[in-house]
Amino acid sequence: HVLCDFCDDDVVKALSSFYSVLPSDGKVVIIDAVLLDGPEAFNQKQTQASFDLLLMLVDGNRRMERSVSEWNRLAQKAGFVIKEIISTASY
Repeated sequence: HVLCDFCDDDVVKALSSFYSVLPSDGKVVIIDAVLLDGPEAFNQKQTQASFDLLLMLVDGNRRMERSVSEWNRLAQKAGFVIKEIISTASY
């Protein structure tokens, strides 16, 4: 599964589960689209809305991409700190 398939509560549950079994220096790598926040997101809004609409039409659940601040909030709730976000040219 990809984490955009899950509601926020289920993402926190999954991340919390990972956190509970990782060693103190353990890491989780998440490969997913990450939307920009703030003014830099302005040019991305139409693409974001189109993609989110497509995902919602596929099965009607949350299925939306998350922004940097949303990922940070979910990670913190599960006990993680996001160290790095690597941008690719694919989005």
